[in-house]
Amino acid sequence: MHIGIIGGIGPAATDFYYRNLIKAHALANKKFVLTIVHAEVSDVIGNIAANTPGKQAKIFIQLAYRLEASGADVIAISSIAAHFCIAEFIALSPLPIISIIPTLESELKKED
Repeated sequence: MHIGIIGGIGPAATDFYYRNLIKAHALANKKFVLTIVHAEVSDVIGNIAANTPGKQAKIFIQLAYRLEASGADVIAISSIAAHFCIAEFIALSPLPIISIIPTLESELKKED
């Protein structure tokens, strides 16, 4: 599977994904194929502050087309904060989106 990551929003998060994906693929003895595109943190922060998820989703869509052109099969966003527009992004994306939100919700419910 060719994974596409929208990164750069939180460089440390992008690095975390990258290192752990390498490790997971190596442990599973699977070929690792990854493309990372860089999103502008100032755009994300501005759109969060302005509560304009649709505007941010359109920015992510342009990045999604680049990932699609690179051969990516799925997309992940390495920033939790950038998930504020995940519903709008999923609705427009040319590729399936892997979101951390369902996993977080599941884990938080276990805490109750």
